[in-house]
Amino acid sequence: MGILVLLGGVLITATARWTAAELKELIGTLSPVLGVVTGAFVTYFFTRQAAASASGAARDAAEVTQNQLSSRTDELQSQLQRTQALHNALSVALGMADEPTSRKMREDPAIAAVLEQH
Repeated sequence: MGILVLLGGVLITATARWTAAELKELIGTLSPVLGVVTGAFVTYFFTRQAAASASGAARDAAEVTQNQLSSRTDELQSQLQRTQALHNALSVALGMADEPTSRKMREDPAIAAVLEQH
């Protein structure tokens, strides 16, 4: 803001004291600085909204991702509990069967694979 005031003061003073040719030369000399200041000023005000919008979108995406992660975690926990319950039920069933049936069941590859996991 101070740069804008300084440039404005210089231009007003120059307009009051100098001729049109000298003023034209001064403005030609200051035009790169005026362009940069004007560009920065416009960029600041027009990108603020875009930055706020992008920040809001990122926040919303993070919230959605967190909700999905929480849902997946709940599903995984439920599947893990079901797996443990099935393992326990199979162990109880093997314990209730007579010895030949129990041995035959333990030799089955599918049952043996499940029992070896725990």
